[in-house]
Formats: sequence, structure tokens, C-alpha cells
Amino acid sequence: MVACFDANPVTASEVREHLRPGSPREAALEAALRVRVFAAEAHERGLEGGDGRDGRSRAVLNQALLRDEVARAKARPDDVSLDEARRYYEARPGEFNRITGTWVRGIFAADAAAAEAAYGSVRALDDAAFAAAGGEDLGEAHADGVDPALRRLANDLRAAGDVKGPALLGDGRWVILRATRIELAAKPFDEAARDVQHALARRRQEAALDALYASLAGAHRIARFDAELALVPEPTEPAR
Repeated sequence: MVACFDANPVTASEVREHLRPGSPREAALEAALRVRVFAAEAHERGLEGGDGRDGRSRAVLNQALLRDEVARAKARPDDVSLDEARRYYEARPGEFNRITGTWVRGIFAADAAAAEAAYGSVRALDDAAFAAAGGEDLGEAHADGVDPALRRLANDLRAAGDVKGPALLGDGRWVILRATRIELAAKPFDEAARDVQHALARRRQEAALDALYASLAGAHRIARFDAELALVPEPTEPAR
């Protein structure tokens, strides 16, 4: 037992369903508790799926709750208007098109702790402030000779002003990147519209479900057992 939910045990096997190699056990436990909370809410709403006393019933109730909440929050792709989708696409075309060039500034740190601290202090800065904080002009991130880890990090930058990191480089340093310029092969909005609607719907869904969990979790008696959680073996294959 790694936690207790309303006087009922939360088992290591439940946590393992959400645990991926290298991911924190705490995050997997929160995912398992989220299923418990949502299953209880689904039962309270009278949604079909059983009483939630066993794993299969909880899984069915959890899915029923997700569908019900998405409908309530108007978070389906068809709930996103074309005008909203167009505005988002015009602001962030890099999320929906093939990027052909990414120019970056980088801030380097000697260790992970310093890199995390630096990221927290620079992630909201504009380009001038980022440069003043030590951001070096590194040019195009995919040029010959660029560290592969830096290239991979740059792939996550989708618009000028995006900040990502830190990432460990081959020379032992850590780097935080800020995109200064993005070049891409942009397709017309009409070709991207449905993808944009789906992307914005997913954001709405995540926001709605996060807010629901935050509002419901406090109504339950939850105890977490850190020592027992630390003993949950890490899987060798990603969770399905």
C-alpha cells in the first residue's frame, strides 16, 4: 500500500499503471489518485460504470467522467470556433508547420541545480533581458557541429520567444535556449484549421480536468506513504 484513499488502500500496482521509466513515482501516484477522485465523482453524478470498488470499475467510471466533463466544459474540437483557431494559428504557426530554421540564444550552467535556478529566472524575459542575463547568440541550432542535445532541445521551440531547458550537453554543461527567430514552411490556415481546433480543445480539456481535480481532491481523505512509494519498482517498458 502506497497511499490511502478514503480509508481504502492504493496499491503499488495502481501506481505502476502510470509509471514510466525515468518518471517520478510521485507523479504516477498523483495520476492513480486522480483516477480514484474522478471515479468517485462519476459515481456521484450517476454515470454508468459500476460502484468504483475495483480497478476495472474505476477505469470505466474515470473515462465516463472525462467524457462528461469535456462536454460540460465545451472542450471538444467542434466547440473551438474557426475565428479562435485562426487567431491562435496566426500567433503560433510553428506548432502546426514544418520548421526549417531555428535561431537561438543560450545560457549555460555548470550543474543541474544552477541550470534549474537559471531557467526559473529567465523563462519570462524578453530577448534583450535574456541576452543581458548571459544569453549567448548561438546562431542556427541545426548547423553543422552543433551538440545533438542542443538540437533536440531546439526542436521544442515553436515560436520566437519560446524558452526551453535545461538540457545536458555532451561537454557536461547544461543549457537553456530562447528562440530569437523561427523560419517555417507555412501552409494556409484552411489546411491547418482542424489540427488547430484539436490542439486548442486538448488545452481546454487539460485545464478543465486540472481545475476539477483541484476542486474535488480536498473532499477526500488522502494519505501518501513516501517510504512505501519509493519501493515501487521502476518499469523497464513504458506504461501503455
